[in-house]
Amino acid sequence: MDLMILIVVLLGAFLLYYLIETIRSLHQEIKEIKNKCVTTNDGKNNDIKFETKTNDPVKGINNVLVNNLSNLKNYFDINK
Repeated sequence: MDLMILIVVLLGAFLLYYLIETIRSLHQEIKEIKNKCVTTNDGKNNDIKFETKTNDPVKGINNVLVNNLSNLKNYFDINK
């Protein structure tokens, strides 16, 4: 039973990692498109401004990942 749970957790972690990397690459593509292709005419339309800076999605995940791995380690720890 514990081996099955470990396999499911590892598979879920792999899928989560893949999805995070996909979102991160899409985020970088959107930034690149915004920087290269999107311009505004200052004389005609002053309502549209692209001044918002978005954070990298991976920065907030590190602490959550470490906490989840420590909880998983405690779950499978035999001596505890």
